[in-house]
Amino acid sequence: MSRRKKKRLIILLACISAIILVAILMFFLLRNNISFVLEDGKSVSNNSTIEVAHGSGELPKVSALYNDKTPIDVTTSGDVDLNKIGEYKVTFSASYEGKEKSINVNVKVVDKTPPQINLKGGDEMNWTLGKEFTDPGYTATDNVDGDVTGNVSVSGAVDYNTEGDYTLTYTVSDSAGNEATVSRTVHVVVKKEVDPGNKVVYLTFDDGPGPYTQKLLDILDKYNVKVTFFVTNGFPKYQNLIAEEARRGHTVAVHSYTHKYEVVYTSVD
Repeated sequence: MSRRKKKRLIILLACISAIILVAILMFFLLRNNISFVLEDGKSVSNNSTIEVAHGSGELPKVSALYNDKTPIDVTTSGDVDLNKIGEYKVTFSASYEGKEKSINVNVKVVDKTPPQINLKGGDEMNWTLGKEFTDPGYTATDNVDGDVTGNVSVSGAVDYNTEGDYTLTYTVSDSAGNEATVSRTVHVVVKKEVDPGNKVVYLTFDDGPGPYTQKLLDILDKYNVKVTFFVTNGFPKYQNLIAEEARRGHTVAVHSYTHKYEVVYTSVD
């Protein structure tokens, strides 16, 4: 065998040996691998990004596997304010039989919740034929932007001179592009006059106001009924509805704050 052929053979054998060595090293490296995964099975690697919904309350659970089969505990470090839009750095770490691995992950808190539109008067209402239509109004709030009532757009129209059903559509978007849409059906009808004679019914409600007051107001609007609310003002969260009762044409009167008869009815005074 010539010297040149011997040289080529030596080089070939060296290359084969190197490939075998690399393969062996890769095999052992892979056999000693710690991987991180989300609950949905999606893998998480170093410098990857996880999106979390604003106000979700907790980070997605990240677990670790040794050689893709043995579950191991994960420790988390880094502060994330889930109630504040932004990007945060979090480190996930795991160890198994002396082997350790940590990855740095970008946690992006994003707004995924669309605004909520509340239709005053309800999503269905009757309107008297020939009476100029006035929209009862609406409010819109967003979990991040707050009051977005001014961003609501209304499409559709009510021909109050023609009996029939009409649809009004209310749409609003928040700063993150989340959109909400609700509809209201207005039934333009002929008002039926009824002569009650001497019969009169007075509706009164011993009302907080509380969690059901808004729905009650909408139902009363639907049938164009005016009532008297005896309020306690015992629930600060709903205090604004006292003014709303008056604004919608109802009578607001005072109810005792409690039902403690021994106190309320101690004397005539």
